Amino acid sequence: MIRQNPLTLVTPVIPANRDKLDAVLMQLRGDLEKSIHQQFQDVDTIHYFRLVLMEAQPPNEKGISYPAKFVLSTDYDGDEDAQITALATTCTTLMDSFYEHCEGYPAAEARTTASRIAYYKQWRLVPRAFFAGAPGRTLVQIRKESDLRNHIWNMVHNGQWNGQSATQIHQFIKDSINSQPEFQWAKEKAVLPSENWLGMALLGIILLVLLPVIIIWTIVIHFAYERTDKPLGLTPSQVDGNHIRNLEAYEDFHNQNQFTQLLIMKPG
Repeated sequence: MIRQNPLTLVTPVIPANRDKLDAVLMQLRGDLEKSIHQQFQDVDTIHYFRLVLMEAQPPNEKGISYPAKFVLSTDYDGDEDAQITALATTCTTLMDSFYEHCEGYPAAEARTTASRIAYYKQWRLVPRAFFAGAPGRTLVQIRKESDLRNHIWNMVHNGQWNGQSATQIHQFIKDSINSQPEFQWAKEKAVLPSENWLGMALLGIILLVLLPVIIIWTIVIHFAYERTDKPLGLTPSQVDGNHIRNLEAYEDFHNQNQFTQLLIMKPG
């Protein structure tokens, strides 16, 4: 079973090129809205392709500032080296249009597959947590299943079923699908993820054994740390209300909304 994995690159932006990179991203968004094909769509392992421009933050009361950074995040099938290689070979023009505005990217005459791969690997972040929405199902499989679903939907809504029972309709659709070459894969048994009942049972036993220690540790943390820990003094959200409404007006029209959350974490 092929596993789905994440890749996140966080790269410092050349300050003078911030507006140029923003223009590239806005152009890409407009092209996607017009269904203009993009290079990353030729990589048949990418489930999600996420791009974020983190704005530079001025110095706070402690004098700490944050430079502008460009974030590229993908969810993909297979291993990381293969994914990075695919980005460096299949998406060269698109990736160059992003990273030529970032610090340390190879000059045009020095850009090769090897130099691009080395640059991407330099800015990888190791994920601390990752959620796969479709575990064990590759992008190719999901697309095939979507085509099959749409085909069956059209058959059901365009067919003449008067006088036929549900069993007869089901058998007709099944026979029709089995006779078509593009749906022969549907005859194969699907591999589904299974529950690790033994592992879950062992985890439950371990938690029961450690429960007294966990309770004591929780009490210590609460009274010795949490009650005396000073907050950062930041509001829960520093996003302007009008900007939030603009985002809602743009985003809430699709099956899946993009969502990016940036947090400043306290030391320790």
